[in-house]
Amino acid sequence: MRRLLVFCTISVLALACSRQRGNEPATPISFTNRVWAVVESPGGPGDLYVFLSEGTFIRASEGGGPDVGKWSWDGKQLTVLWSTLPYTADIDSLTDSYFKLTFHLVSRSFDVALVPAAPSMPDTTHTAEFEPTEALVNASGENPAWIFSVRNDRAMFRTAMYGTLRYEGEWAAEEPNAWEWDGHRQTATGVERISLDLRQEGCTPYPGVEVPFSAVLSRGESSWRGCAVTGPLPRIVKPDSTK
Repeated sequence: MRRLLVFCTISVLALACSRQRGNEPATPISFTNRVWAVVESPGGPGDLYVFLSEGTFIRASEGGGPDVGKWSWDGKQLTVLWSTLPYTADIDSLTDSYFKLTFHLVSRSFDVALVPAAPSMPDTTHTAEFEPTEALVNASGENPAWIFSVRNDRAMFRTAMYGTLRYEGEWAAEEPNAWEWDGHRQTATGVERISLDLRQEGCTPYPGVEVPFSAVLSRGESSWRGCAVTGPLPRIVKPDSTK
């Protein structure tokens, strides 16, 4: 996922926070409105964290979710309402490329290290075309919030309403720079189908942010537009402590 997702400018974020939060203490270097990938935690890597500037916290994982909660900053600590539990968190490190938190709940503490989720872009200096069967594809959108993750022939659809639904399917090329993943799952009433149309074109999930793929997810009579990023989670890159 790098060159993936996200990224409002600091000036825009600061203005938005000042308007929405009034006199609340400003956050340190902005980590809001970005998709962060967990690279170290007690549960292992793979989760995605988002701290929206208006105070919503979103955690997405392969095992379930997304979990939607709240977060706030008092000038010294974060407070995160996550899975109905109120955690506090110390910011141990925060740069544009590395974000480390220590979470606390009663007598338990644990560290979580994150890096910006970022997509792998095709090499435009060669004629090789992007191949979706060889990549992790994460598509997402809003109204309602949804995440659709595809690993070749398997996919997971996550929403607050439906939880996590799992599908099997396959990719097919529709036209140059456009692909469709057609999937299905067995239900008590029959076979449910779902499809993801992926196009290699600029897409804007947030103001000032552009990612390389647009997406349309269709399930039954409903369809949702969103954006997508591709590629494995990046390896951890810790800041150079000698500087």
